[in-house]
Amino acid sequence: MKYFPLIWAGLWRKRTRTVFTILSIMVAFLLFGMLQGVNSAFSNATKGANLNRLYVMNKFSFVEALPLAHLALIKTVPGVTGVTHMQWFGGYYQDQKNQVVSWAVDPASYFKIFPEIHVPKDQLDALLNMRTGAIIGRKLAEKYNWKIGDEIPITSAIWVKKSDQTSNWTFNVVGIFDDPENSARANTLIFNYDYFDEARTFANGTVGWFVITIDDPTHAAQIGAGVDALFANSPNETHTQTEKENM
Repeated sequence: MKYFPLIWAGLWRKRTRTVFTILSIMVAFLLFGMLQGVNSAFSNATKGANLNRLYVMNKFSFVEALPLAHLALIKTVPGVTGVTHMQWFGGYYQDQKNQVVSWAVDPASYFKIFPEIHVPKDQLDALLNMRTGAIIGRKLAEKYNWKIGDEIPITSAIWVKKSDQTSNWTFNVVGIFDDPENSARANTLIFNYDYFDEARTFANGTVGWFVITIDDPTHAAQIGAGVDALFANSPNETHTQTEKENM
């Protein structure tokens, strides 16, 4: 400790340099902490990735739609065990600040591809039988105090209805679901694609992307390449990737 006064005096001989040195060390530790947080967030997100699911999107942009007719061809690829499709709705409740994660899907196939979403059978049957039906995640239901039987107005930032040329859509809550493996999905609204596709003014017969299940995740690259080969050099080429890559 006898040299400490000399060291201390030396440090403050050039105060500006010492201050900047201390600040640079502090910033380095701050950045390290932030990056560790980001890394942890990404790690937690990808831990839940299902190795048996692949996502088929437009090759050039994920916002470009694909023909629903692709589905029948995708089913023929060796190794594919199931296919469903999804379309982003871009919904909000009352005010654009109240964004509602919302998807138009084919319920009959969607919940087979995503079995971790727990929907009681009677509620799923109700969704299948009511064209304007929707099921919502439990967190979303609690946020707005929505209950089964409620009629809820959702405005789309994208899609206009043929019937009244407005972006105001109405859905009937027929179910509330849980997803223990993905808490973020508990803020989601899911409704019937057929109703949506018939009611919208444009892009009919198209979907945002397809989600497929495969028989062996070790063959994911081969199966994905097989899907993409079907549509190579067509007006609607595809890019298939794993669920982890899609996150």
